[in-house]
Amino acid sequence: MKKTTKMAAVLAAMSVMVIGAVSTTMAANEGWNGNDDDGWTYVQDGVKVKGWQQINGVWYYFDKSGNMAQDELVTISGQTYYLSQSGAMATGWQRFESDHDIYNELEDDLPENYNDEEGESTVIDNNYLYDDEIWLYFDQHGVAAEDKWVKSDAGLWYYFENLVMARSDYSYKIGQDYYGLDENGAMMVGWVRNNLDTINDSPYGSDDTRAWYYYQSNGKQVVVDNGEDGKWKKVDGTTWYYFISSEDPIKNNSILTSTYANIDGNYFYLNGDGKMATGITKVAKDTTISGASEVTSKKEVGDTIDVYFASNGKVESGFKGDSYYIEGEKDKKTLKFEKKGTIPSGETFEGYVKGQLAKNCFVKIDDDLYYVDKYGEKIKNESLEIKFDNGTSYKIVFGSNGKAIREKDANDRVKAGKTYTVSDKVEIDIDINGNKVTVNVFE
Repeated sequence: MKKTTKMAAVLAAMSVMVIGAVSTTMAANEGWNGNDDDGWTYVQDGVKVKGWQQINGVWYYFDKSGNMAQDELVTISGQTYYLSQSGAMATGWQRFESDHDIYNELEDDLPENYNDEEGESTVIDNNYLYDDEIWLYFDQHGVAAEDKWVKSDAGLWYYFENLVMARSDYSYKIGQDYYGLDENGAMMVGWVRNNLDTINDSPYGSDDTRAWYYYQSNGKQVVVDNGEDGKWKKVDGTTWYYFISSEDPIKNNSILTSTYANIDGNYFYLNGDGKMATGITKVAKDTTISGASEVTSKKEVGDTIDVYFASNGKVESGFKGDSYYIEGEKDKKTLKFEKKGTIPSGETFEGYVKGQLAKNCFVKIDDDLYYVDKYGEKIKNESLEIKFDNGTSYKIVFGSNGKAIREKDANDRVKAGKTYTVSDKVEIDIDINGNKVTVNVFE
């Protein structure tokens, strides 16, 4: 009995030692356990924690085995988080280079930049797009931005397709609208020029031949609807521009510039800034003449000319005030004549386009004859001496309204700057391209 009692005492003592050793070991393993190679766990009250845990004010995530997530994306309840290299939940902007596992994981989900029918992209630089890096954004709760806009502290907007920030595209489609995203991903607003290597903020005063796009205050790009050749858009409530559809991906949805253009059967001038012209406007030398075959055979304007455009931008011809604007490249209502010169046989005033200011020529409107001088203005209260090819010379008088005096009797006197007398009821015929007008001759 004593031996049995002694053995029991020994076993009891050993049991206490083992339990004490276990308790001591567990106490030593409370908190962080592991290393960077094998991973980390966290023991709390003798148990490995799982799921989200806030430790010392920092959020971490542990899988169902208690292993801490490190340098990886985790999706929980449909929302994506990034646990950094230290395991801390990430917030804000996160950059991943092309050799990073996150980059490779998301490579199949990179944003699809808008491509035209030919498969050519309008990106600023194809080689720069996503070859080197991608950016993700996580809000204050660690949730990744996905298929949504994010506004930065600087007030700029960025778009994340899937999880990756989209960038470097002039026509990026989101829903049914297009937006411009610069090389840093910021949403563009206002005028932007696509010249492949730089972005300027205004088309004004530029002679660059690259394309100009316009993005409204909400970032939506002005685009031409499918099936249309172009569309008019009033920008800033003041100026009209014409946006074109083009097979060239760079020119598509850009403004038409430096063009005298036939648009839906009417003629307009879009100057070097793309502004629609109104009133008397100087059309620059070398301006392209587009779609105007019925009024001119020329492809470009050879010299700077004055052209008349109505308040709606449409070109107009005929007399406007004291000036005459031609109906086409060769206006049959005109007869070329230099003051104190000889009337040539049937030569019209030759210009470039409809609406151009006529100079140094007779103009016949209905039964009346006018003369516009080198400045393009009617002469009034003035006489004009003309010679014919046969050497005969006559004097025609133009009244206060600019019309040549006609249908006067012999010796009738008229006041036009000074007094003129009809020369023995002599009349001459001025042939304007087969249409004659009879006027009096004065001494």
